[in-house]
Amino acid sequence: MTHRRPLLRALPATLGLLAALSAALLAAGCGTTPASRFYVLPAPPAAAPLPVPAGFPAIKLLPVRLPDYLTRPAMAIRRGDSEIHYLDTTRWAEALDDGVTRALGQALVAQLGDARVYRSGLGNGSAPADASALRVEVLRFDNAPDGTATLEARWQLGTHPWQHGRFSVPAGNGDRDGAVAALAATLAQLAAAIVAPPLRP
Repeated sequence: MTHRRPLLRALPATLGLLAALSAALLAAGCGTTPASRFYVLPAPPAAAPLPVPAGFPAIKLLPVRLPDYLTRPAMAIRRGDSEIHYLDTTRWAEALDDGVTRALGQALVAQLGDARVYRSGLGNGSAPADASALRVEVLRFDNAPDGTATLEARWQLGTHPWQHGRFSVPAGNGDRDGAVAALAATLAQLAAAIVAPPLRP
C-alpha cells in the first residue's frame, strides 16, 4: 500500500487543476468580447476643383495639431459638454493626427486641385518657396452617441488672421461606418471654409 500513497496524494491536486482549466475554458467561451474594428478617415468624394483666382497662393499644409484627448487609438464619443467615452472596439488604424492631416489635405486638393496643395506624403513634390503655410489646430473632433460628428478648429493661412469654425454632420445610418464618414465630411467642410472668401486674394 505504501507505494500508492504518492499517487493518492497527487490526485486531489490533479483534480483541482482540471477543474480550474475547465472553468477557464468555460469562462472563455461565455465571455467572448466583440472583435475590434479599425478605421481610417476616407477621402472626400471626387469633385471638380473650384476656380482659383489669379494670384491665389499655393498652400503648404503643416501637420494638424489635435487635443490630448484624441491621442488614444479608440474612437471618442462625447456625452454632454464634458464627458468623453472611448469605444475600445472601434479604433483608428493610424495615428489620428496623421489621419486628419491626410484627409484634410485630400479635401483641400478636392477644392483647389493638387497643383495648389502640398504636404508631406501627398506625392506631388515639394512646395514652392512662395507657398503659404496653413496651420490648423483642432479643438474638438468627435461623435455624439447618435453618430453626429462635430469638428471645431482654428486655422491660419499665411499671414492672414486666425480663423475659427465649428462644423457638424449627422451620421447617415448611425452606425460606426456612418460615424467615421461624418467625421471625414466635417474635414471637407473645414477645407471649404479655409479656401472661401475673404481669404481668397
